[in-house]
Amino acid sequence: MGEDVVDKVLERAGRWGKFQLRVFVCLLLATLFSSFSLSYIFTARDIKYRCYIPECEKSPWDSSYNPDWLQEFVPFQDKSPSRCLRYGSANTSISRLGSSTCSKESILKNVTVTCDEFVYQKKEITIVHDFNIRCSENLWKLTIIGTLSVTGELVCLSYTGFVSDIYGRKTLLILSMLLSTMVGLLRSFSPNYYAYAIFEFLDTAFSGCTYGAAFVLAMEMLESKHRTLGNFALSCIYAFGSVLVGLAAWFSPSWRIMLRILYTPGFISILFIWAIPESLRWLLSKSNTKEAKKVISQIASENNREIMFSSISLLGVRTGVDPAGPSGFFDSIRNRTLFVRMVHCSFTWICCTFLYFGLTIHSVSGSSHLFILHFRV
Repeated sequence: MGEDVVDKVLERAGRWGKFQLRVFVCLLLATLFSSFSLSYIFTARDIKYRCYIPECEKSPWDSSYNPDWLQEFVPFQDKSPSRCLRYGSANTSISRLGSSTCSKESILKNVTVTCDEFVYQKKEITIVHDFNIRCSENLWKLTIIGTLSVTGELVCLSYTGFVSDIYGRKTLLILSMLLSTMVGLLRSFSPNYYAYAIFEFLDTAFSGCTYGAAFVLAMEMLESKHRTLGNFALSCIYAFGSVLVGLAAWFSPSWRIMLRILYTPGFISILFIWAIPESLRWLLSKSNTKEAKKVISQIASENNREIMFSSISLLGVRTGVDPAGPSGFFDSIRNRTLFVRMVHCSFTWICCTFLYFGLTIHSVSGSSHLFILHFRV
């Protein structure tokens, strides 16, 4: 009955007006921001590079990645040059372009040596460049970044529900956005790989709460019959956020600049203190009917609706679960219907998560048009 009372009062205060539009736009912005945690697929992606050949090239930054003569100096595998090996030279010293040593006759193809200078296929800067994460023995450092990101999200999920229920959805939303913004900007100034890895973990440990808090606030603000459409809008804006990540990576010459472009707007969350009210249903679950009535009065006022005092007084009816029904987690899993729904939803969520993140991560690997492929995914 309690939930019906809230829907009835919300309907009288205005189903959809200026108030709902303002709050929902703020929640869409928060959802958009939450998708920026996927930035690691660009900042820590594996890239193509090969050995710099000083005998035949002026500078690593002015050289072509795969010139016609390269096969005489670098071993190839699957039509791609080796990343960290080149053929040895019969000359004891290495000369520059224009010297007679730039000749295949001086190359010993039965000898390979490891190089310490590289030519990159593309000019954008990733952590591979800045932190010298090259060659097969260092690839684990790139892989572990994704692992830390997912681990941070798992840590976030472990406390999201408790913080949301105790301190409120609005508090969780604002804190998660602010902390993620600050950590994301600090990550752009990382002096070394280990600092970057720590900030990556902390970023998702905070930002992983943002989508959940925005989603719950939106669903509790909307009438039950409008929640499907609201959920659809939030899902679409999250996907659009990942497109913005790709655009920022495309037009940014460096991963540091990309992170600053993405995370600086996160300070807009400070305005949410005044722009977003606390969840009406959460206030009622805490028996805070006084504050709940203020929220309803604000909704009616902004929507230019008149609401009778008797309608507001309906909020005095405590909302929540039926006292005769399950009241705790273990009581809930003993309920057959709730348990089956929990298992079904968990399985569906896991499948969708693997599919979505798998396609997203794979979209930036093994393609010369990685940004276009990322947008399509």
